[in-house]
Amino acid sequence: MITMAKKSKTADIKEPSIIVKPLSRFGGLDSIHMALVILVIVLVLLLLAIAYNRPVLVQNISPNGSCAYGAYNGTCISPNYNASQVKGIAERLLASYASMNSTLALIPYITNVSAIQAEYMPSARQWYVSVRASNPITNQSFNISAIIDDANGSVVMPFQETVNPTPLSQNQVVSAGVVKLYGKVPCLQANGTVPVYWFMDPYAPGALGSLANYTQLEHDYGSKVNMSLEILYSQYSQGIGGAHGQDNAAQLGKYLFCASSQQNFANFSGSLAAFNGYISPATLASIANISKLDTVRLNSCLASSQNPINSQALLAKYYNITSTPIAVADCQYMALPQTARNAICHSGSGICS
Repeated sequence: MITMAKKSKTADIKEPSIIVKPLSRFGGLDSIHMALVILVIVLVLLLLAIAYNRPVLVQNISPNGSCAYGAYNGTCISPNYNASQVKGIAERLLASYASMNSTLALIPYITNVSAIQAEYMPSARQWYVSVRASNPITNQSFNISAIIDDANGSVVMPFQETVNPTPLSQNQVVSAGVVKLYGKVPCLQANGTVPVYWFMDPYAPGALGSLANYTQLEHDYGSKVNMSLEILYSQYSQGIGGAHGQDNAAQLGKYLFCASSQQNFANFSGSLAAFNGYISPATLASIANISKLDTVRLNSCLASSQNPINSQALLAKYYNITSTPIAVADCQYMALPQTARNAICHSGSGICS
């Protein structure tokens, strides 16, 4: 009996057993697992910190996918003036030179305003404007530039860098060689004819030569333009009058005014282009005969021409004519003789299309 009891006890000890560890206060995770969890949390927090504090790059956030003037801190730069407005200021600046008593007065008529470039400089808060100009004598092209303040649209640096015309003109250069006169309205005639006033002091430099442009426009456009020669007696004729008498000096203007209404005016004006300086009344009468002008009609006009010519001075004052020769088309577009065709075409009459 004793032997059997011992065998039974030994067999019970050899039975397999399961050892269960008690749960810790961290839910059964040991220290290694806890370290891994903490590391993951730290990494997530670090990534969030980097995401919210990373440098902001220039972003294209405007509707068309890009900022027209660049971006700063994720926001498109917004100047006070846009490029179109700055170009308008530049056109007024160019027109301001027209009234200057120097060769700078040619600037409005030699620049191609259709190619004006306006670039904003954010660091300076200014606009850099450049435009192409062409010398009509040498046919050389060059760029001229200006700087315009974005705060108030004032001119910081004028186109010539040394001369700043003030005040800024309300006129604008609107086309190659064409200045639109501020406050003037179009005067197209009912049949679509474009009136063209051709102001000139006959003894001004280039005046007689400009008549080739005058007669060419008459030939090209015919009844579509109404060419009108407006005679002014400025310092050039007055200088001739001081040497040869005012009445004698005025004869050239009277002959031109009266001959311009006749069919053979091109012959008469073409013959005068060869002269440089004073032309006597006797010479004028001889050229009129050679040009086959109607002398009866001519002499009648000469006798009564003073009053019409005096009234032309008032017209010149209305358009603020400060130098000649100069043309005004459609009562609002001023141009040099060489660019008068552009003024006629800019009138909107459709005669150039």
